[in-house]
Order: sequence, then structure tokens, then C-alpha cells
Amino acid sequence: YDYGNAFAYHNPAVGRKTYESAFARVFATFSMTRNLSLVAEYRMGDTVSNDARIAYDRNEISLGVVWASQ
Repeated sequence: YDYGNAFAYHNPAVGRKTYESAFARVFATFSMTRNLSLVAEYRMGDTVSNDARIAYDRNEISLGVVWASQ
């Protein structure tokens, strides 16, 4: 096999690899009735690096309904 781009991410001029990350999560609940609630969640992840293979941003939003019988 011939992998012409096998060392595409190996750049000796860059120096040491850097890695910084930040994560956050927000969770909220809103009661509509005694048994029924609306639930929302937002998650954020941010990874910064001079290595393009691990640098990414991620955002997730979820919304749901919860029924709790009492």
C-alpha cells in the first residue's frame, strides 16, 4: 500500500501539541401541570488545538416531555 498523506498531520515546525477544552451544560424544567413537565437541555463542548485531528466544536440541544404519576 502507498499512503501518500500518512504524515499529513506531522509538522515538525509547529512544535509541541496544544490542547484546551471547555464544556458547559444548562438544564431547565418547566412544570405545565402537576404531572406534566417540559424539560430542556443544552450542552456545549469546545476543543482547541494546533492539531487539526482533535480540534472541534460540539453543540447539542434536547427538548422533552416528562410524565410523572404521583
